[in-house]
Amino acid sequence: MNNKPLSPKNQFRLAIVGHGFVGQAVEYAFTHPLVKSYAVDPKYNTSIDDLKEFSPHLVFVCAPTPQGEDGKVDATIVIDAVQKSLIHTDALVVVKSTITPDVVDRIYSSMDSKHIDRFVYNPEFLTESNAKADFVNADYHVMGGSESATQELSEIYDIFSGCSSNDYHYMTAFEASFVKYTINSYLATKVTFFNQIYDLINAYGCSYNIISRTVGLDPRVGIGHTRVPGFDKKRGFGGACLPKDTNALLKFSEQTDEDGEVVSMDILERVLDINTRYRKHYELDERERVNNITFVNFGDRNEHNEQTKKEQQTQDDGDPIEE
Repeated sequence: MNNKPLSPKNQFRLAIVGHGFVGQAVEYAFTHPLVKSYAVDPKYNTSIDDLKEFSPHLVFVCAPTPQGEDGKVDATIVIDAVQKSLIHTDALVVVKSTITPDVVDRIYSSMDSKHIDRFVYNPEFLTESNAKADFVNADYHVMGGSESATQELSEIYDIFSGCSSNDYHYMTAFEASFVKYTINSYLATKVTFFNQIYDLINAYGCSYNIISRTVGLDPRVGIGHTRVPGFDKKRGFGGACLPKDTNALLKFSEQTDEDGEVVSMDILERVLDINTRYRKHYELDERERVNNITFVNFGDRNEHNEQTKKEQQTQDDGDPIEE
């Protein structure tokens, strides 16, 4: 790290790239008399170039990763932010944005070897409605990167953050990505299961509330993500995170592994199709629109994507693409 070593007596300069609900939660968690923060976000007319003068000790990248037309995560902004932060500063660069393992690989492939010990993937596990409290009250923290980089980040958390837990789990950045996607895709699967059991229970005239509350007492199941309809008063799962992350993990699994094999998670294809059956009747909310979320049956998705491309080409060129 640049400048003075870590100390609770020295000023600590923190940059946050992307000041949405994740970036604001980071800023809240690192509210400390010695922390000076700087937010990089188009809404403030600030840019990463400003960090040259600010000279941060730590850069948190909290940029958006919307769903691309192919269903994969669009991490263009994140990759660019990481590259520029590593080049223009001497800071430890920490990604909070949700990125698949192949994006982690692209980040490592794009960086100079001397920058490897300055990069950490530290995924967030927040709800948008309660992001600040979720951050400071997290049960544990996942830190993916080199030993020196992750140890440095945990020391920064200990000294300057208001987080209640110091339970740090160290791993590679690739493993950290799998942790994030495994949790969100499992939660999506759990929501789908309980939506289906809700229909079955109602078909037999029984009380879903009594059954789900009792089932939730089993610690192997838990009560979380069993509410039907959900807190948004809708069936299935929506918002930005679960649909986007479940689809991204499915798309990632359909790629070939190091041995040239495909290890596709077919279960997620079924989860997404069932969820579409529940969600397609509702208007998209703002977060879903911003992140390009669509609820389309899996079998129709390729056709939907092709139609989207044609519509975009029509807007750009004035004429549709010829078959």
